[in-house]
Amino acid sequence: MENSTGRESTQNGRRFFTRKLLVITDILCLILVSIPFFVSELKLVKPYRRGIVCGDSSITYPYQPLETISDSVLIVGGILITGLSEWGSFLFGCCVSQSLTGVAKLSVGRLRPHFLSVCRVTYTSLNCTQGTYLATVNCPNSNPSKIDEARKSFFSGHASFAMYTMLYLVFYLEARLTWSEARILRPVLQFFLFLLAVYTGLTRVSDNRHHPSDVLFGHLLGALTAYWVAFYISSMFKRPILNQSHVEPQENHLVRTTTAARFHLHLPSQFGTESTSLETA
Repeated sequence: MENSTGRESTQNGRRFFTRKLLVITDILCLILVSIPFFVSELKLVKPYRRGIVCGDSSITYPYQPLETISDSVLIVGGILITGLSEWGSFLFGCCVSQSLTGVAKLSVGRLRPHFLSVCRVTYTSLNCTQGTYLATVNCPNSNPSKIDEARKSFFSGHASFAMYTMLYLVFYLEARLTWSEARILRPVLQFFLFLLAVYTGLTRVSDNRHHPSDVLFGHLLGALTAYWVAFYISSMFKRPILNQSHVEPQENHLVRTTTAARFHLHLPSQFGTESTSLETA
């Protein structure tokens, strides 16, 4: 009795240690994949300094200080979704999508639609010829941090984050909302979640923060990340494996039933009865 008790306590201690080790490993993985995101957000690396083409009208839009959907709104939405779903898998996808976005912003250095407005210059003041490429543009009397942000247009972080979070929630409802009577409720909820993600990306165009192609690629990245996390990382669509001892009797019963059915012949009766059954044991 004492040996069995000691063995159980040892096994419980090993399980606790293994569980604790897995939690630490997950946290380290989250920190690792989020490094590019924090490098971009904390401005530890300057974005690529891309030049301009004189007369390019896509970067002449006015700067709008207020955003239709701010960063705080996205953060609150992400926190709420984290409380509803598997927080580990969900946060991993958030870190992956935003890190990829940060790497693209720093590497490409595409100019935002309001770049000239933030830079406080015009093509007239630059005294350039239409269609010529200017490798460097000086921005006098401008905020350097705003200039760096104006060089991070491709691709939209709002679009990628909104599409990832909303599409992940769409998949979550598909896996968890299995009430058969609510055949229309689930697709309606999924439609509005997807619509919210698309609307978030469109506001980035109307706010003069991104080009339409930036939003398109952001939506594509968020959708691919949500699909990858939902179907290959999280367990929302993974059914538990039944114990082999419970599976084998069902299979044997199915084989015996099928075999008996094959040798169960109904023959016309020659003596006035309805049928004669022949079974093989």
